[in-house]
Amino acid sequence: MNWGDQNQTDQNSYQPNYMRAILLSVAIGLLVVLYLNRGNDTVESFEHPWQGHTISQASYQPLLGTDQSFESADFQGKVTLVNYWGPWCGYCLKEFPDLMEMRDEFSASTDFQYLAVSCGYPGQAGLPPFHEDIEELTASTQETLKHLDYDLPVHVDAQGLGRTELNAITPWSGYPTTMLVDRTGTIVQVWIGYHANSDPIRNRVAEELEKL
Repeated sequence: MNWGDQNQTDQNSYQPNYMRAILLSVAIGLLVVLYLNRGNDTVESFEHPWQGHTISQASYQPLLGTDQSFESADFQGKVTLVNYWGPWCGYCLKEFPDLMEMRDEFSASTDFQYLAVSCGYPGQAGLPPFHEDIEELTASTQETLKHLDYDLPVHVDAQGLGRTELNAITPWSGYPTTMLVDRTGTIVQVWIGYHANSDPIRNRVAEELEKL
């Protein structure tokens, strides 16, 4: 075999290997895309350890827009969407428009209530032992709501009683934290962090409201 024949043989064997490499790269890319775009389908099926528990020790004090406290007993008889957020939390503010839309949508039902709980920055008050600087939190929350152009009652877990109780079940893992509490005061769904698709929350609230 001369050099030209050898070169042609090498080229012929190289081409199938090259095509296989391309196909393999495409297949891997598709798998990565499917994984990254799995969306919130897994969120609804994930059962958080808080689910099935009640918040029996909570006492949320008025921070802005209300002079009424919210006690554990106030969960009874209502479907309550609870949102723990912070004015320092970018993802909390990113999801705010969707939550406010849901609040307006479901407020037509007398069985629904929305509880916004403003929380301090982690390392100061946002993580255990959950004690808040009320003066600082009031100022930053007021400034944030003014900037976002929202007017709603906001409460504070001043002594961290609600979060401490939940933290004893499983550690608090971040903000925003949103919970759905049924008419018996039982947590039936938990969402941790920001989810671009808010439909799972909206659908779950609607489902709970339909129950008698």
